[in-house]
Amino acid sequence: MYADERFESDSRTDWHRHQRHLASFFRPLWLAALCLVSLSGWIAAFWGVLSDQNEIVGLSDLLRRPDVPQVIDNSPSIENGQHGAEPENSVLVKELSVDEILDSSWKPATHSFRWAGNGEEALLIGHLKSSAGESEFSAQRVVANSAGGLEKFRLENLISSVNGAISSSYIYEGREVTAEDIWVGDDGRHALILSNKTPEWRRSFRALYWLLDLNSTSPTLEALDRDHPLEEAQLAIFSPTGQNVAFVREGNIYLRRTYNATTVPVTADTDPSVHNGIPGWGYEEEVLESNVALWWSPDGRHLAFLRTDESMVRIYMMHLYTAAEQNRLYTQSRPMRYPKPGSPNPVVKLQIYDVERGRLLNIDLPGQLPDNERIIFSVVWLTEHLLLVKHTNRESSVLMVFLIDLQRAGMATVEAELIRTESGLKDCWVEPIREALHFVPADPARDIPGDGYIDMVVHDGYNHLAYFTPLRASMPSKILTSGQWEVVDAPTMLDENHGWVYFLATVPRHPDQRHLYRASLDGRSVKAVTDDTQPAYYDVSFASGGRYAVLEYRGPGVPRTSIIALTQNTPEIVADMDLNTALLAKVHEAASMLPERRFHYMDLGSGSLAPIMELLPPNFDPGRKYPVIFSPYGGPGSQSVTQQFAVNFETLLASRGYVVVIVDGRGTGFNGRDTRCVVHGRLGHFEALDQIAAGRLWKTKDYVEPNRMAIWGWSFGGFLTLKTLDMDGGRTFGLGMAVAPVTDWRLYDSLFTERHMRTPDHNGPGYDETVIANMTALRGVRRILLAHGTADDNVHVQNTLMLIDRLVGVGAVNFDMMLFPDADHAIRFHGARKVLYQRILDWLEKNML
Repeated sequence: MYADERFESDSRTDWHRHQRHLASFFRPLWLAALCLVSLSGWIAAFWGVLSDQNEIVGLSDLLRRPDVPQVIDNSPSIENGQHGAEPENSVLVKELSVDEILDSSWKPATHSFRWAGNGEEALLIGHLKSSAGESEFSAQRVVANSAGGLEKFRLENLISSVNGAISSSYIYEGREVTAEDIWVGDDGRHALILSNKTPEWRRSFRALYWLLDLNSTSPTLEALDRDHPLEEAQLAIFSPTGQNVAFVREGNIYLRRTYNATTVPVTADTDPSVHNGIPGWGYEEEVLESNVALWWSPDGRHLAFLRTDESMVRIYMMHLYTAAEQNRLYTQSRPMRYPKPGSPNPVVKLQIYDVERGRLLNIDLPGQLPDNERIIFSVVWLTEHLLLVKHTNRESSVLMVFLIDLQRAGMATVEAELIRTESGLKDCWVEPIREALHFVPADPARDIPGDGYIDMVVHDGYNHLAYFTPLRASMPSKILTSGQWEVVDAPTMLDENHGWVYFLATVPRHPDQRHLYRASLDGRSVKAVTDDTQPAYYDVSFASGGRYAVLEYRGPGVPRTSIIALTQNTPEIVADMDLNTALLAKVHEAASMLPERRFHYMDLGSGSLAPIMELLPPNFDPGRKYPVIFSPYGGPGSQSVTQQFAVNFETLLASRGYVVVIVDGRGTGFNGRDTRCVVHGRLGHFEALDQIAAGRLWKTKDYVEPNRMAIWGWSFGGFLTLKTLDMDGGRTFGLGMAVAPVTDWRLYDSLFTERHMRTPDHNGPGYDETVIANMTALRGVRRILLAHGTADDNVHVQNTLMLIDRLVGVGAVNFDMMLFPDADHAIRFHGARKVLYQRILDWLEKNML
């Protein structure tokens, strides 16, 4: 299921400044110095008590506690240290527009960093995308000098080679080649260049790949496959040694030797419904959440990959109306393998290729599950010969963890060893944790007698880190973190020398925040690396050697990025990157035009709190009455209420005079397993009750016009919007807008749906309950707007058309419909997103009476 389309933003940035102590980075004093963005105020937290019935049984007294919101102030700007000076190239924004929201002018410059080398002398390749959408690449090396201090210097030859390749276009056999992305091998000898990229699904694509010899005095692009230079590949990845590149073309894997330019086939399937090393649509979207289904061993001697057979998966046919050739009289069709609940799933098997011997090993995963009933969601190399694999049954109610030891491998088949099983999850689901797992090698000198690994487990109802040792332990030997907060499924890093495990996590009672922490391997200590007493949202990327990391501050202020050294005592900054000066100036100049953000919590019972973010119109007057728009997403494990910086469509709505309310109710993530799991088997029921309860609470506020309330959402948010109207009948929300909604979970893909609903055979009544079928209630809503792309591969337009058929069947006329020809789930084709946003604004102005 797509993340909420309305909240899509990549807030990663860099900022260039002098080296200083990391503590000053965590305290945003630079904001105060610039007087651009301030944190101020005390915000009331409103509490509501709600039952499982479709009503609020009572509202407690308004309890107040301190919250620190993100508030744009009107302080004078500072340029070159002088108060009141006009920022250079400043932009005065009089009113937010749809064009501004879509043209990325409010998005920070973004960096995509890739570590190369062993992490001790780490080569960092930065892919910068400016707010104007322009891209550039840079390379830098982070090293330890002889005095033990830290320094940074640029590799001029590499930069020249990289920038020369990226900035130039080439003509190869009559075809223009424009470089779009770059990877550098860990040996630093070659770069892999991507060009001429053509998207397939959300994460997958086809492209041309080229090799660049970085040791050459005059580097030129060389086709990845010399025999087929202009044949597109679906994936290409360097081996850890840099001596091989594994690439996928038409569903088969090949190896390109960088040292002698030969190409070796690894697989030779001829069935187009079989994919090696890349996932099919279902695994790409719902299981791996990636276009990558192959994994190199640390020494580059073995390549593990998934072989996905979709031949039994039924075909959904999408019709294309405008993409056909000019004057074509008939539409084109695009078939896709799309498994739906109760229908055949793809059959996925794990295989390993021995690079030196040129042989293929089949992996036998023992157990009671047939191949078409298992879902493999995690494949991780622990060492050069040990592989850890996780899979679940079809309904994701049983987790099975396998260890594969290649030193025990036979000639053709390797039998995996089942080392852990977690079952009894019929009232919930196994969450596909992939990133947090980390190998811990034996080190008797540091009281680590045997090999082990760190993984995420559910401990006292929250996701936490656990240490498993020995490797075949069925239970953790130590719980490293605990409490009513959650470790995030993000990369972890082990500092072997000092026994620290670095990780990202939420803050107790503040799931909207992300901070960097470290826990000791003995389980005795957890320390904050970033200042978790201040509201903030961080992300991190670790170098393989564990000495360095890229730390990204994503909000609530304008994002910034630093490279830090993970030292024993206090981590230190190696390099500060881009300050986003232009965006800071823009935020400052537009302060009076931007909404104020406030954070609240609603009591869900049993100690659970629903985070709520409220956007108040600029120049908010508590003595006035404002119309209100609720904007939920609400999908299982998702999160919309965060401290991240964002200027998006919700910001635009608030700037036009609407109070916007975003509620992360039951079912959403990072707030404890009990809060998530209550929705299992009944998607939409409790989520809608929470929206209704919050809506009724907001109707009581002095600044709200209670008869002018609307709700809108996209994807799962569109489903939740309709389910809320289905259960509320217009009593709380008079208007509803649903974009690309699911209207019957039997129509969505099985890999997502059965995880949260079980199969239709096991939960038929639950599926019946989720259908948007209460036509009496929908007719009681003042007006409904529906929108869908006809080429939506994720939530098929079939959902909306079947709902319209039900509305027509009861004579309903209180709905409007927008179809976007050949638009996918994102609704961008031929500028459709702008039309959709403008239509919503006009529709609200007309109907929000």
